[in-house]
Amino acid sequence: MRRLMMVCSAFVMVAGAATAGELPKEGKVNGATYYAAGTWKGIAMGKDAWISTFDDSGGTVGGGLLDHVAWHCIGAQDGINGKANSSGRCVGTDQSSDQLMLRFNSADEQMPDKNRLVNVVLLGGTGKYLGITGGWTLIVHGGDFKAATGDNVYMITGTDFTGDWKLP
Repeated sequence: MRRLMMVCSAFVMVAGAATAGELPKEGKVNGATYYAAGTWKGIAMGKDAWISTFDDSGGTVGGGLLDHVAWHCIGAQDGINGKANSSGRCVGTDQSSDQLMLRFNSADEQMPDKNRLVNVVLLGGTGKYLGITGGWTLIVHGGDFKAATGDNVYMITGTDFTGDWKLP
C-alpha cells in the first residue's frame, strides 16, 4: 500500500529540457527520464484502503524541452481494493532559473508493483516558458521502486514520455 502512495508522484512526473537561448514555438516531449526521492504520509483504513500525501524532488534528464530541469512535486493519493488514484502539482526550474508548472494524475491504476500511466498537463511558466501549453503521458515504473531509509522515504523513476508543447 505505502509503495503505491510513493510511486505515483513521479509523477509525476516530466520529460526532456531547454538549452540556453531561443526556444522553438512548439515541439515534442519524449526521450527523457525522471528520477525523484521524497517523503509521504499515509492513513490506512482497514487492510485494503488508504489515503496519503507526498512531497518529492527530482529531475529530468535526456534531450528535449525539459532536459536538466529540477522538480519539486506535491500531491495526494487514495487506494481501495487494489486500485489507486493520484494527483499532484509540480514546479520545475531549469538551469536558467526559468520555471514550469504542471498538474499530473493517474486514475484507477494497479498497485505499485506495476507500471503506471501518468497524464501531465502544463499549467504555465516563467521566462522562456511564459504562456506554454501542452502535456504528455509517462510511465512510472513500480518495479523500480527503491525504499530508502525509514518507512516514509522513497525513490522513483519515470520514462517513456510522449506528448507535445506549444508557446504563444
